[in-house]
Amino acid sequence: LFRSNHQDVLAPHIEESKSVHPNISFRIDNITGLKCRTNKTLNLYLVDSNLFWNYAVRLGASGSAPVKEFAAIVDLKEESHYILEEKQEVIKHTIETFIQNFSTQYSPLRRHLVGSPPMHHPHHHEQHLVCDVTTATFSQIVLWSKKNVVLLYFTPWCGFCTALNHIVIQLARLLPANYFIVARVNVAQNDLPWEFMVDYIPTILFFPHCRKDRSVKFPEDKKITLPNLLRFILEHSTVVDLSEPTTHRHQGTAEQCKVSHLENEIQRLRTEIGALRQAQDYLAVRISEARKDEHKLKIEKQTLEENNRALLLHKLELQALYQHQTKQLGEMAEKLEELADASEKLLEENALLKLLIASMEEIGR
Repeated sequence: LFRSNHQDVLAPHIEESKSVHPNISFRIDNITGLKCRTNKTLNLYLVDSNLFWNYAVRLGASGSAPVKEFAAIVDLKEESHYILEEKQEVIKHTIETFIQNFSTQYSPLRRHLVGSPPMHHPHHHEQHLVCDVTTATFSQIVLWSKKNVVLLYFTPWCGFCTALNHIVIQLARLLPANYFIVARVNVAQNDLPWEFMVDYIPTILFFPHCRKDRSVKFPEDKKITLPNLLRFILEHSTVVDLSEPTTHRHQGTAEQCKVSHLENEIQRLRTEIGALRQAQDYLAVRISEARKDEHKLKIEKQTLEENNRALLLHKLELQALYQHQTKQLGEMAEKLEELADASEKLLEENALLKLLIASMEEIGR
């Protein structure tokens, strides 16, 4: 129960015998008539709507309600919940009736489905191709439609779902709008009846025309690609006759038109696949040539590295020879200096001898 609690009194459980609101007295003996007719255990909680009204809105309360009063029963075992109609006032009598209807063997209450508001994207052409389904529009678009319906279950946080967007848009462009509807539903924000829920996402269900109760799930072991989706749809689709013709001839014409259109689209897809294969072959040739060039470059690189190593060795040899020659030149220079010194001494001695000879000659005269 969500009510405005101005007295700041919190009553978390029905076993509390103290009155928490002047108009409602929560006592076990005030709710009578159930006794042992049911094995269901019901705990009652009172929540301050001034603080936690967003939880009530998530359960199904109106976000613009003038009075923030709301009652709901959450069945954890069945994973479902039921709400008290907005037009009913939250008083003792309506709450008792609400609980009794929930506790009966064949409850008249209907499970409440929470859904997001309808989405409109007038500026995006893709949104006209792929229809967004909500809880409120599921029956109208999927179950009551006179067309074959392809429905994608997704969530915004699913990366695989986002990767399928271009495939779904291409599928919507290929399938004739007169016979097919391509739609998607965000299961994170929209509850669906149990028979139309799925175990994991992304999941694709196909609802054939006039056989919506025999929906078919796209095989889990197949990759979700455009050709696989087209084969899956052609295998399970039925003839859609929007004009309701009275003769079998008109039905055959509609079927022939649909088959002819799909054959043309398949032929166009085959042509595109052939072009892609040619481009793949061309790329393979270019890649092969690039690999050959890479191999040649590797060989040239190895040759250059070997030449570089040889040059380094030659450089080391030249450096060693230079050092050896420099050493020899140094030794020869030292010897030349010694010879020069010896030559000077000889010249001096020669000069002295000449003087001595000259003086001896003069003495002999």
